[in-house]
Amino acid sequence: MHMAQITILKVKSVEGMKQLRAFVDVSIDSEITINGIRLMQDAKDFWIGLPQTSYQSNGQTKYASIITVSDELKKELRDTIL
Repeated sequence: MHMAQITILKVKSVEGMKQLRAFVDVSIDSEITINGIRLMQDAKDFWIGLPQTSYQSNGQTKYASIITVSDELKKELRDTIL
């Protein structure tokens, strides 16, 4: 099992949003950069949301993932960001 080298490049705090706390940019193994990871918080926990794109379908806004990572890598990202 490879532990990724995750480096936080930028954190942009967000105020006035219900659950969104910040946008975070990271580098993984100096090979790939993910911009716009959302740091979210509710009354119980923090979590991350990977970048999404929105689109209209039948008059409703829908969301689709831009990037998908393994559960293991998502946990590493969360642990690094927090």
